[in-house]
Amino acid sequence: MLPIFANMIGLLGIFNIDPAIQAIGLVKNLRPGWLSGSAGVIDPSVAYLLQPIGQLAANDWLHFIVPWWNPYSGIGMPLAAETQTEAFFLPFVLLLHFNSGWLLLRTVLQSLCGVFGYLLFKEIGLTKRAAFLGAALFSFCPEFILCPSAPIAPLPFLPLLLLGIEKSAKAAAFGEKCGWPLIAVACAYSVYAGNLEVAFFDGMLAACWSLWRMNGLPKTAKWPFATRLALGLAVAIGLSLPLLWPAVDLFRLGYIQNHGAGLQYVKLAPAQWPLQIMPYLYGRFDNPAPAASLADSLSGYERMPGWVGLPVLALALSALVRRGRFSLLKYILLGWIVIWETRYVGFAPTIYFLNSIPGVAATDAARYSGPAVEFALYTLAAFGLDDLIRCPPVKARHIWFIILILFMLAGLAIFPVTSFIKSWYQLKPLDMYVGLGSLLTAFISIAILCYELRCRRHPRALIVTLLAGPVFTFVIPQFAGLRAGHTDMAPIAFLKAHESTSRIISLGPLGVDFPTGYNIASINHFALPVPRLWTDYIASTLFPGADLVYYSAGANQEAALLAHSPAYQSIGVRYAIAFPNDNYFWATQHHLIDQRTIYTTHNLSSDNPDLTGIIPAPLTLPSIGAMSVSLGTYGRATGPLEATLCAAGKCVTVTADTATAIDDAPFILNFRTALIVPPGNDVSYRFSHVTGSKLAIWMGRTADGAEAPAINLIAPTAGPVPSLVFQDPSALIFELPNPAPYVETRDTECTVSVTNRERIGTICPEATTLIRRELFYPGWAARINGHAVQVSQSGLFQSVPVPAGKAEIKFFYSPPHIKLACILALLSLATLLCFALNAKLKIRLQAKQCTDP
Repeated sequence: MLPIFANMIGLLGIFNIDPAIQAIGLVKNLRPGWLSGSAGVIDPSVAYLLQPIGQLAANDWLHFIVPWWNPYSGIGMPLAAETQTEAFFLPFVLLLHFNSGWLLLRTVLQSLCGVFGYLLFKEIGLTKRAAFLGAALFSFCPEFILCPSAPIAPLPFLPLLLLGIEKSAKAAAFGEKCGWPLIAVACAYSVYAGNLEVAFFDGMLAACWSLWRMNGLPKTAKWPFATRLALGLAVAIGLSLPLLWPAVDLFRLGYIQNHGAGLQYVKLAPAQWPLQIMPYLYGRFDNPAPAASLADSLSGYERMPGWVGLPVLALALSALVRRGRFSLLKYILLGWIVIWETRYVGFAPTIYFLNSIPGVAATDAARYSGPAVEFALYTLAAFGLDDLIRCPPVKARHIWFIILILFMLAGLAIFPVTSFIKSWYQLKPLDMYVGLGSLLTAFISIAILCYELRCRRHPRALIVTLLAGPVFTFVIPQFAGLRAGHTDMAPIAFLKAHESTSRIISLGPLGVDFPTGYNIASINHFALPVPRLWTDYIASTLFPGADLVYYSAGANQEAALLAHSPAYQSIGVRYAIAFPNDNYFWATQHHLIDQRTIYTTHNLSSDNPDLTGIIPAPLTLPSIGAMSVSLGTYGRATGPLEATLCAAGKCVTVTADTATAIDDAPFILNFRTALIVPPGNDVSYRFSHVTGSKLAIWMGRTADGAEAPAINLIAPTAGPVPSLVFQDPSALIFELPNPAPYVETRDTECTVSVTNRERIGTICPEATTLIRRELFYPGWAARINGHAVQVSQSGLFQSVPVPAGKAEIKFFYSPPHIKLACILALLSLATLLCFALNAKLKIRLQAKQCTDP
């Protein structure tokens, strides 16, 4: 129930905590929440990756389609093989069918963390209260706030895996055959969950746990235990092959950015060290730095492996000062924690040691090892409460030792960045009060803990005290969610109605993978790995210097589109979507004012119809073909607006109906002929609005401080140019002049009909070749009139030979050798079910024998 309570504000829609509504760039009628900052989601990739791509996968499953391929990102790319999409994470991925399904998924995964954690801690013999505390703490693991997308999916299966290890150890000790199926299920689900790096580090912790458990078994049980572990792992690999096989292929054929050598030595910035035990030290989560220099030093919360509060850390330390049960496991967990903490701060011997372990050097270890480290801490905390309930009170000197260790750890974390913290607090005093308030709350909780360690009178109150911090860490940020606001669906509806099989590019709104959630094909993407054939084309032809993993609207994207427009159109890009102030992105412009200086309006009416002024030389444009001016329409304007520009004794005039103007947005005015501006000449302007409703022209400041209207002068363009086909207060959509069709034949006399991206019809006078502008990738096949044909590579794209006459062509994709992978997976599933059913029948038989007289 705790995870449901913690997410209740978002689940009930009291505040909208979905980061998509702001990240998509099409928000309307925005009313901010009671607090500022993040609404409990630090990494917004859940909005532009997990939700839209996961929704595509869920919809495919619901239509009985295996989600192997994503036709809507890039120019098409594998879907399931790019594992962080969770496409095969059944049945959980089906929750992403719903809007904000990520929040439902997070709540379910948190609940499973609690359930499986409780079963594990009860299995190893902890009291109910200790098991509850450890499980509840893990269900509020910081990863659920840091990045509630793919990294959280494997989390519930860590305690389930450890539970399987415990069951296998018990079965080995008593000569039974059960136990290991839980290992197979947990490992397979950890793979299907999508983030293989988190699963990998969970597996490393499970290996340490297995060594501890094997050490406690009699010699006769060690080999049976090892056999069960190996069998469980082997069956898990077999069960995972339908995903692992294509994932390995994509890793082999894909661009992986700096995974590998680039991440081997990544560590936390010193300013991040104290956040691991004092997460509110710099104020609220994801708090923007008060200065650029401080931002560079902090590097944000996105790179954090996680944190644990000081009270929980104190309880975990109390487990280490007692002798008794689980002593060896306690020290193994302590060693695990210490190794990773020294890795985070950049201790060279630890980095070398961990990178020597196969696989670690190729992962983002400093980021994704966090959940396994936190689980170790929560386990120690559960041991601490179990000892508090079972054992005599802790001696006073041990309590002082715990307090001393806490102060030492806090001092070691804070001392290197004292000046940094001081500068932060001087610039943002409110953050100091938040930080000090959180520390005061922690000290009160530690005082209550120390009292209980000595007196053991109120263990329930202690549990409530220890859980209050993690729970309210989830609850309070949700008040920063939106009280009102929604996505402007008009641009999306226009694209869905007109795009057909062409593609779009984002110059701001609807970027990254957002279009995928609406079945709109966009060349933008956020994926890792990415097919190298596609990334090589981006880097060489579309946008040299682009981020090839997060390929979306960014610095210089407009310039790249302008410089390489034919290349974009050759891959089928038909529409470019931009913010309302990005008029004429393809043309050279002269901005009279900085848009950020806009502060007032000049009203035009029948009593005061004109606004005149001078645009001083020098101008960056030798001629002017159009202009835009930012208007305020007071909801809706009527009447004509006449605009005149003059230079060197010559003038151009245009009249436009203001009924088409959008409130608080640039209004485009095209001149029939260009105005030539000789070097050194000023340009005069006059706006006249004699009839109609009152109209406002937004005013700002020029570089020399003079007041001037928000005017953009636009150079004339030669040849075919993009045309504005849609505008509203959220976005402008431009249509590029010559986009290539999705399919075409080399014989121009062919008639081509496109039912959808997979079904194409042709009528050709003679045999020819059909080009399909979908990424060529191993696994694509086609049937023409029912006969299988080979799909060949034609540059980036696919091609097939088509016969003379009428042809019905059907394309379909499945990864190479996937049938073999599925057969092996089915055999593994059959093995698992046979052993599980056999064990269940044996238990029933034994129970019946015990009840017979």
